[in-house]
Amino acid sequence: MTLNELKAWIATNIFTTSNRLNTGVSIKAILNKIVEEVYARIDSNGSGGMNATVGRLPKRGSSNFEDSIIGEAAGVATVNGNLNVTGVINGIQMSKDMGNAFGANTYLKIAQLREFEDNGNYDNIIVDLVTCRLWSADHLLISRFILSNRGSTNATHKYKWYITGGKGPLADNIVAGILCVKSTTTGKVDIYIKVIPTYNLVRFNVVSANNITFYPSEVTTTTAPTGTVEFDSTSFATYPPMFYADNLGNMKIRGTLTQSTTSW
Repeated sequence: MTLNELKAWIATNIFTTSNRLNTGVSIKAILNKIVEEVYARIDSNGSGGMNATVGRLPKRGSSNFEDSIIGEAAGVATVNGNLNVTGVINGIQMSKDMGNAFGANTYLKIAQLREFEDNGNYDNIIVDLVTCRLWSADHLLISRFILSNRGSTNATHKYKWYITGGKGPLADNIVAGILCVKSTTTGKVDIYIKVIPTYNLVRFNVVSANNITFYPSEVTTTTAPTGTVEFDSTSFATYPPMFYADNLGNMKIRGTLTQSTTSW
């Protein structure tokens, strides 16, 4: 039944020839007819209807409803395709491409740690930063950052990182990093991805987080954050990594290498 046919049915069965309500038709009958028509239109495979598949969520097409790529069964949702997320899933922002060409220092705020004096502070976050200098495969590397702000005033113990991959000295590889800036008024620490200017590939992935304030909708800016810099891995001479293992297996360590066969 088309919309015009439904209008005609209403005009014939609900109203009299004098355009008054037909007292012989109950409100229940009217509602039943409308419900029947709604179900008919949902279940139909015609224009304006929906050809629904059991377990598949519908989407609005150009002229009617049709199956989406999302299915649901037994409490499990399945996506038969790529899932692009711009927000937060269970407290974790999965990943984001920063791009591949930067004309100036570029910043993206991704999260915030509470001040370390906060008794309820157990904030922590682990970020993998994937970078590639000048798009060169032998400079592809992963920097992992372990960041927290509880129980210490020493940034050395709060912000730790290491590098795997890359080629040659660190100066030939560090094209992006993590910047931690503490507010002089609140004591909270904002976490930024910082990219230095040149042609580089940069992507970050948050692999673990607890009690973090996320900023999933921030946009990049070339304006440097204000506050007290507590950590900046692009200044690796000041904030060196725990170790650097290049793609040839060579390793440089910050501390002392100790071999023990009995205990750690």
